[in-house]
Amino acid sequence: MLRYTLRQMRASLRHLLAAATAIVVSTGFVAAALVGSGAMNDVLRNLMTLRMADGDLLVRPPDITPAPPGVEQSIKAVDGVEDTYLILESWGDLAANGSVESVTVQAAANSPQLTAWPVTEGAEPTKAGEVSLAAGVARRLG
Repeated sequence: MLRYTLRQMRASLRHLLAAATAIVVSTGFVAAALVGSGAMNDVLRNLMTLRMADGDLLVRPPDITPAPPGVEQSIKAVDGVEDTYLILESWGDLAANGSVESVTVQAAANSPQLTAWPVTEGAEPTKAGEVSLAAGVARRLG
């Protein structure tokens, strides 16, 4: 029986090599897809959590409604909570020197640990009417 099997394998060597090549290529494809999806998950997770900076906990309402009044104070009252940051975000247009930029507008964080986008030049906005801009936006607006 073994001799017959080996004779059949020798007789169809080209078919066996083609099948082995197909198996190797498909295994490589599956491995690359798994590695690629893991890398994509990491990139997306980092992108989605960037705005949380060094925060340990994110509390979100179940839908896109704004946080109820007093929720930030309730969370601050919990033992062990050092600071909170209620993310208030909107979109708008900034115009200067004849240029217009569509930007995301976000309230400044109370603490540097909760700031997702640290200020590299100038100072943090501290009062109404002040904004900080990404370097590219500031360059385009002049």
